[in-house]
Amino acid sequence: MSKLELRRIDELNAHIISQPEYNERSMAIIQENFDKLSKHYNKISEPIKIKIKMEEGCDDLIPVKAHVGDAAYDLKSSEDFDISSSEIKVISNGFRMNLPKGYEAQVRSRSGLSIKGVVVKNSPGTIDENYTGIVSTILTYVPDTAFKDRVFTASDFFHVKRGDRIAQMVIAKIPDTEVEIVKELSETNRGDNGFGSSGVK
Repeated sequence: MSKLELRRIDELNAHIISQPEYNERSMAIIQENFDKLSKHYNKISEPIKIKIKMEEGCDDLIPVKAHVGDAAYDLKSSEDFDISSSEIKVISNGFRMNLPKGYEAQVRSRSGLSIKGVVVKNSPGTIDENYTGIVSTILTYVPDTAFKDRVFTASDFFHVKRGDRIAQMVIAKIPDTEVEIVKELSETNRGDNGFGSSGVK
């Protein structure tokens, strides 16, 4: 349904309601139009489909959202491993995927691991729509940044088990853009003011 059709339905409803002979037939027409609008907007709100192909033996690693309303899918480790201080590891998450046209996936650190010093090295990592290789996470361990308390004490290495959630993945829509070369840029109230120009308070 085009924007023009939607506008015409809205205008028709407004016209019918404004008429003095507004009756049951008029109400039926408005209800019919409302049903058309509902079907249109319900169609718009249908979930975007992300096609996932699991690697052999990795059916237990399907990315899922932990709670209704969560923004990100949890990504799981496909192996047991130890990661030592400042080490960088590339860990397979056990699947490939097809993203719809105009979308990207962003791989980000998990707050529960970040507080322990385990973070995604290139967070947020970008997965382009045309990439169909194995989705993997680049992890590093920085124990000096860990929040030290009675629950967790940083050590020289961090142990991860297969199936542990090591990162999170957000699906994001990317606007269609193109570069335009110009001789002058529009003036702004900030201009060249860069690093630290806004202060700390």
